[in-house]
Amino acid sequence: MIEILEKTEIGQRIRQLRTTNDYTQAEFAELTDISVNFLSEIENGKKGLSQDTLAKICKQLNVSADYILFGFKQKSASLVDLANTLTIEELETTIRYLRSLIEMKKREIKKYGSRLASVSVFISLILMLLLRLRLQVLP
Repeated sequence: MIEILEKTEIGQRIRQLRTTNDYTQAEFAELTDISVNFLSEIENGKKGLSQDTLAKICKQLNVSADYILFGFKQKSASLVDLANTLTIEELETTIRYLRSLIEMKKREIKKYGSRLASVSVFISLILMLLLRLRLQVLP
């Protein structure tokens, strides 16, 4: 069973996110439509928060409720996950774009040397992954 973090941990996480985003308590309270005093009490673990308040805080800080309540960081989508959302036409366009990027990087390497080689290798890997995905999608 997943345990919800203590109010103090939730409050500390909210405070850390607020300060990371350069909001004062007054600014953040106004943006989330709560009082400065209530925000202070939440951050100090003295008060809990409603679903509505949690939703406003999450939206303003661009984080999931899971992160605030449970400490789970949201996984960022992998390249394969993103590519799976594309249509065949979008994949083909992406592949053409990546091919032109590779050609551009090859010209840069010829002109400026191997310091840009790692970028080309990365782009080539992306291209191969998309091609592999495309082959799996096609009938």
